[in-house]
Amino acid sequence: PGETSTSRGWCDDELEALRGHYASEGWVVVRGLITADEVHDLQLATDALQAEVAHITRSVRDRGVFFEVQSQSGRKGEPAVAPGVLRKITSPSKRSPAFASLAHHPNVRSVCAQLCGVSGAEGHDVSGREPTIRCVVDQVNLKHPKVGTGFPWHQDVSFLKRDARRAFESHGGCNAVVALDHSHERNGGFTVLGGTHLCGERWSDLRDAYDG
Repeated sequence: PGETSTSRGWCDDELEALRGHYASEGWVVVRGLITADEVHDLQLATDALQAEVAHITRSVRDRGVFFEVQSQSGRKGEPAVAPGVLRKITSPSKRSPAFASLAHHPNVRSVCAQLCGVSGAEGHDVSGREPTIRCVVDQVNLKHPKVGTGFPWHQDVSFLKRDARRAFESHGGCNAVVALDHSHERNGGFTVLGGTHLCGERWSDLRDAYDG
């Protein structure tokens, strides 16, 4: 339970099981969400963005994209451990066609709508206009060997800015996490505490301070 190898076209029993798992645990694994070629394009796009700022030692915003450097402690506002070493790239879709396509990918929208229950993800709204679902945050998280630091336990809702938080509180939402490299427990892979979404916002003290 909680894992599927397809991003659409589930039978009724499988769809019910996946929805039930998402409702109780807060996550579901979708294998093959995008193609290997699409992953490769995203890797190349990430490399290109990193190459643009290979010289920086402080976080910087450039033409709509925010490049956050990896500091020794992992805290924001401190200098990079070495020039060009990044912890995060925020809003890559503003400069990269590959990331812009991912934000509107039909498979991603299908999973958001069918498994996670986000309304408006497919079809049109009642007025016949474009779908009402929107991506409020897109980013690349990086963890460099030896110098990359972890993230403390948190809920992403704590870091939403005012307009995004208002939209989330009114309409709900979900995260779509796409691994661009092999990720597992031995190399600092993504970890979820299942069921904590049912407890409300547990770490509100981390608002705007994700690095502690």
